Amino acid sequence: MDYYIRIVFVIVNSRMISCTFLLQQVLKQQVELIATEGVTLTFENDAILEIARIAAQMNKTVENIGARRLHTVIERIMEEISFNAAEEMKEGEEIIVTKALVQERLSDALVASDLSRFIL
Repeated sequence: MDYYIRIVFVIVNSRMISCTFLLQQVLKQQVELIATEGVTLTFENDAILEIARIAAQMNKTVENIGARRLHTVIERIMEEISFNAAEEMKEGEEIIVTKALVQERLSDALVASDLSRFIL
């Protein structure tokens, strides 16, 4: 996953290369947090690419808050997953974060960011 994340940031936005370590650590942190509930969390490569793409797009269209945007994006993806892992899932279950899941969880944020450009 390390090598893939570096390539993702080069493709998405060359200015975000410094965020490589941050994304790796934030994803790792989420995996470990969910593991405390006995649930396995996996991010598909396409999902990681989509997270990076959306964070870069939101920084470009709303406000450029740099690496903090990654935290916001990942928190939005993980909110429901974290709740379900603690309340509804059984030990040993696996959650796979896919590109479709990332898009679903962030679709309203992207619409809001598009509209925020037109508000005075």
